[in-house]
Amino acid sequence: MRKFQLLLLTAALVAVMSPSQATAAGADEKVTVSGILMDKSCAVDMKMDAKSHDKDCGLMADCIKSGYGIVTEDGKFVPLDAKGNKDAQAWLKATKMKTNLKVTATGTMDKNVLKVDTLK
Repeated sequence: MRKFQLLLLTAALVAVMSPSQATAAGADEKVTVSGILMDKSCAVDMKMDAKSHDKDCGLMADCIKSGYGIVTEDGKFVPLDAKGNKDAQAWLKATKMKTNLKVTATGTMDKNVLKVDTLK
């Protein structure tokens, strides 16, 4: 009888777990995203031509305000969190590159936003 109750309890727990709870363990998994650094406002129009986006545009006030992300090789735009935005702005100010602003960021994904640990 006790085994049957334990089996029922286990089945009930599995049945009520939502998909987000079932995948929450993977949320802390480290990821690496590489591609072209671009501000969100320009990414709407230019992400398929990300290599031509230039450093000076990325440092304009409206572009800084919009935040940054990484355009991957397959054209996906991965937005950065607040720390990533600060790191991206500092990286843009320091880099000697003018276009083709390739970066690699590591961190964890929170829904579709990269919570940045490092950006190089």
